[in-house]
Amino acid sequence: MKQTLPARTLDIGHVFAGIGGVVCFAVVFMCTGASDLLFAVSRGLAVSALFYLAANITVTLRNPGS
Repeated sequence: MKQTLPARTLDIGHVFAGIGGVVCFAVVFMCTGASDLLFAVSRGLAVSALFYLAANITVTLRNPGS
């Protein structure tokens, strides 16, 4: 009998990671102005990556068998 793998579901933490990065970008961009667009984009990406890493760690700790 062929064993099927369970379908992967999107964890809400990953959605929050993307939203957190966009919010951080918007706040930094509003505070620094248009002259620091690269700084704002890099901060948004960094925060998004940190939130994504935290979401992955949370999922891993919740499901130790996978």
